[in-house]
Amino acid sequence: MEYLKHFSHEHLLILVKGERDEIVRKSVCYGCQTPILAEPTYSCGKCSFFLHKRCAELPKDISHAMHPQHRLILIDKPPYSGGSCFCNGRQQMWRNFTYHYNPCAFDLDIICVTIEDRKLKHPSHVHALTFKNQRATFRCHACGNIKEDMSYSCTSYPYWIHESCASSPATKKHEDHDHPL
Repeated sequence: MEYLKHFSHEHLLILVKGERDEIVRKSVCYGCQTPILAEPTYSCGKCSFFLHKRCAELPKDISHAMHPQHRLILIDKPPYSGGSCFCNGRQQMWRNFTYHYNPCAFDLDIICVTIEDRKLKHPSHVHALTFKNQRATFRCHACGNIKEDMSYSCTSYPYWIHESCASSPATKKHEDHDHPL
């Protein structure tokens, strides 16, 4: 077994590969807030904390084209009193792993930093979906609604889903039904 002591969590994390129980499959990564699915993930045996291996291995400080004059430092949560920050890249509020430079109050969520290779294998589609870092209005193949959102799309077929739908669990237990939906 592979273990990791990560700065973002108080307990020792264990690397999980392959088969997952239902709790893990329905969970999201603390760092990037995307579903765990089948990606190698560190988990805590004492609490419900999950961290994709790729998020656990992010560099502690980086240079980025959006703020080239200073190095940005990875922190586990924004340092502001409300517990969130405004990502200068995606122009959205963010609560988790953030690359930050304090004197300029400059923040990038880790999605902006890792955007060039952000792919998702979603259970709703046979191919890996690629993240599109710009808002567009489209009919989502997952929920059927037309709204403006960031998206994941297939590069082989015309298949688009909202970023928010991609982050939703594939199954859900409802109190009015005996089986997961």
